Amino acid sequence: MSFRGIRADEIEGNLIKRIRDQWMLIGAGTKGKANSMIGSWGLIGEMWGRDVAVCVVRPQRYTYEFMESHDTYSLCFLPGKYRSVLNTFGTKSGRDINKVEGGPLSPAYRNRALYYEESELVIFCRKLYTQDFDESRFLDPSVVASCYGNKDFHRTYYGEIIEVLVKE
Repeated sequence: MSFRGIRADEIEGNLIKRIRDQWMLIGAGTKGKANSMIGSWGLIGEMWGRDVAVCVVRPQRYTYEFMESHDTYSLCFLPGKYRSVLNTFGTKSGRDINKVEGGPLSPAYRNRALYYEESELVIFCRKLYTQDFDESRFLDPSVVASCYGNKDFHRTYYGEIIEVLVKE
């Protein structure tokens, strides 16, 4: 099966459900030096007159290093049959095992970013803006209590959507 390109506003389905329930793999890096991690928090919309995708990564994650050192990243959405594979990407660190090369998925590279051939939807982004969460800016303290007990706040990445691929 191959991919075809579409515009961001042609993505079908409920993107909130895709991110929350289907999860996504956040990929960054180039061949030989790349990593990806599971993401279940994010946003897709319009900012600054551009189609934008937003994802968050904690600084202690191995993928953070790749997000910081590369200008582009991908958001890969895989079919449900890969749920157990996604669990591995969410529970094992790329510092300990190579999840990319020789793993259960087929890595590929485009737009200077890692993605996976098994994806049914791939969104490639070019970083536009980053922002660290700041505890003093949370208006609902229950969010900090429930999500940041260790004060390990995420960095937010706003990326202009530069290409969208869907499986044909």
